[in-house]
Amino acid sequence: MDSDKPLILVDIDDSGKCSLNAEALDLIRNIQEQVCVISVAGLYRTGKSYLLNRLMGTQHGFEIGPSVNPCTKGIWIWGKCPFVSSNKRLILIDTEGLRSYQREETIDMTIFSLSLLLSSTFIYNSMGAIDEQAIEDLSLVCKLTQYIHVKSQSGQTTAESYAQYFPKFIWALRDFSLQLVDNEGNSITSNEYLENCLELLPGQTDEIKQKNEIRKILTSFFKERECFTFIRPVNNEKKLRNIQEVPYEELREEFKTQMSEFIARVQETTRVKMIDGVAVNGKLLASMLEIYVDAINQNAVPTISTAWERTLDNQIKEGYKRAYENYKNCIKSKLKSQIPMEEVKLKEIEGEIRKSSFGIIDAVPIIVSLKEEVNKQKKKLEEKFNSMLETLLDENFSESKIQATAHLKTLFDELEEKMANSEKFNWLPEEFSNIYENAIQDIPGSGAIHAIAEAYSKEGSRIVQKLISQLNRIHRSEIKEARNELDEERKRTKILSDNYENQKKDLMERLDLERKHSREQKKVLENALEDARIAISGNSQEFGQIQSKLREENMDLRNEINALKNKIVDKRHGVKEANAAEIQTLREILNEFEQMKQQKIQLEQQLDYEMKITQTEKSAQKQLLEAKRMSDQALMKLKKSYELELQSLKDDKIALEMKLKDLARELTQRDMQIKLIKEKMRGRENDQKLRLEHSDLLISVSDLILKFLQRLETGKGGDLREEIDLLQERASRLSAPRY
Repeated sequence: MDSDKPLILVDIDDSGKCSLNAEALDLIRNIQEQVCVISVAGLYRTGKSYLLNRLMGTQHGFEIGPSVNPCTKGIWIWGKCPFVSSNKRLILIDTEGLRSYQREETIDMTIFSLSLLLSSTFIYNSMGAIDEQAIEDLSLVCKLTQYIHVKSQSGQTTAESYAQYFPKFIWALRDFSLQLVDNEGNSITSNEYLENCLELLPGQTDEIKQKNEIRKILTSFFKERECFTFIRPVNNEKKLRNIQEVPYEELREEFKTQMSEFIARVQETTRVKMIDGVAVNGKLLASMLEIYVDAINQNAVPTISTAWERTLDNQIKEGYKRAYENYKNCIKSKLKSQIPMEEVKLKEIEGEIRKSSFGIIDAVPIIVSLKEEVNKQKKKLEEKFNSMLETLLDENFSESKIQATAHLKTLFDELEEKMANSEKFNWLPEEFSNIYENAIQDIPGSGAIHAIAEAYSKEGSRIVQKLISQLNRIHRSEIKEARNELDEERKRTKILSDNYENQKKDLMERLDLERKHSREQKKVLENALEDARIAISGNSQEFGQIQSKLREENMDLRNEINALKNKIVDKRHGVKEANAAEIQTLREILNEFEQMKQQKIQLEQQLDYEMKITQTEKSAQKQLLEAKRMSDQALMKLKKSYELELQSLKDDKIALEMKLKDLARELTQRDMQIKLIKEKMRGRENDQKLRLEHSDLLISVSDLILKFLQRLETGKGGDLREEIDLLQERASRLSAPRY
């Protein structure tokens, strides 16, 4: 758990025994990211903690005290490890001051050694300029080879071997008041100042050799070096003793500038802790620290390569455990809950889980010396994975077989129930095959194949036997029903035949009577028509004679009247010529005229009589015409009545003929029904044969499926294509329509 306070990491008692603080160790161990470790060491009461507080950008952090007693005991870390980048975090380490009168040199060496071993950047803090005393104070480095080994093997270890494991070295010079110039007075940088100070002194005295030994170790053990100088932050001694209470704004500007440059440079050049080219994370660093402390407590010398190998070995073993746990958990969550499934899919998912699990152990950094151990752990893991896969495949097979067996039982029970309620079984081969397809589709896994083989062998044989038994029973029942139907049809046909003969006889008698009656009526109507024609013919002749006579008499009368008129005209002309002489003659004529007038009256009367006769004739003619019309109407009625009677007789004849045809057709239909019943009998016999053939075909299909399943199970067996083609041909013959 992160906290805004320093945590003791390594507590060192006066005997030199080290103990680790679990809270601080867990803080480091839980860092999954790569770590950049900055530690500060130096003489006690030189302001190491203040330097770290400024690196954190805080006024109060690591403890700072005003007395001559050391404030920091052992090795401390800050309770928060901030991110430097997305995959890097910073660990700040404060150490107990060196050269304390309260501690022995062995404890100083322990603190100094652990700081170097843990750091990626090591800051050595000292007061004033780099002089011979300052270099003498770093004489601890000469004993590093006694307190730190690079390799466990005996033999000479070069400085280069140490240099590859040691951190970057930064020398922080506090309260530095000198001007940075060379011997000739030219300005130099702080780094150049450091390098000048580390140059070997001339001379071969023991003292010079000892001083040069320190310089050689510093330059050979720490290939990357920098130096920073800081003036005194305040001039007031009282404030200096309580520097943590002085606001940063009140410090000297030059000091603040130097501090800002220092912080910026450290942040810019801070690097990840590396061992043998492997970036170290918090977990690896904590493991290394535990091994170092364990070695120190056993009065052994911490060996970097051994500690690193043990750390990586532990990581490999832990990675093995995590990979195995990941595999088990993923198998349980992703596979066991979903079985049964197709074996190919199961292996595919298992392969992905296996790959991710191996990825865990592959993520553990390794070195050349541990490759064999890694391969050993991988092989061991592979064997466990294979064993678990075999177990999983067996479980998948068993579960697939169990579910398929239950599902097939349901399907065969449904098929048996459908067979029990059916009388035709043309659908059975396809349904029988569909059971296999449905079982394969519904229940994944190789166990389903074995379950299908067993079910077809057991249930299929039972259903085939039941089918044969049911077909025989249905056949016997159908034969019995067909015979009963045939007997009934024969009885009904005989009754219909007798009825037909009786009806035919009655209809023929009625037809003869109707024909006789029709002939008699036709004869009566023909006689009546002939009499009417004769009567009409006689009346017409008599009427014509009377009419002719009347016309002749009328014509004579008109001629006489015209003659008289002419004679009168002539007389009038004669009177005018004869005048009085002829009055007598005129009178005679008048008398004669009177006579003629009388005759005229008589003639007019006769004419009226003749006109009346003519009217009478016309009336008689009209009556004759009316009589003729009525006679024609009567004849037409008689004719229509005759035609209607004749048509009725024809219709009756047609109806009788139609009825006779219907009776004949019905008899034909009865004959056809009898033939159909016979055909049905033959068809049922053929159906029985077909059912038997279907049964044979189903048995053949079952055998073929068993062979196919056996071939799937064993991977052996001949080519089934020929048998499949023969079965398809038989199935086509059976499914072809029959007439």
